[in-house]
Amino acid sequence: MNAKALSSTISKPTTTTPSTPGGGESSGLSVESVDFVSWLRSVAPYIHAFRNKTFVIGFPGELVKAGELESLAHDVALLAAMGMRIVSTAGTGTTRPSAD
Repeated sequence: MNAKALSSTISKPTTTTPSTPGGGESSGLSVESVDFVSWLRSVAPYIHAFRNKTFVIGFPGELVKAGELESLAHDVALLAAMGMRIVSTAGTGTTRPSAD
């Protein structure tokens, strides 16, 4: 999935119009939107610091068997959309050869 396709699938914060106690309407952002904006502001320095950097992402084969590959693909696509370069390696298990 390329960055353009990803940008169309990322959900945008929504604006809601909650009712006020007097029956009128007041426009404002939903709680989810405010949380998202707060989160985005807190991670922005990291996005800028790691843009154009290479990330090596290793994942075990069990991830594919567990049906979690789609979740990983979404996360990797998000990193790529933010300007990180991705190298992925499949089959990185927890078992390491012994030096004995």
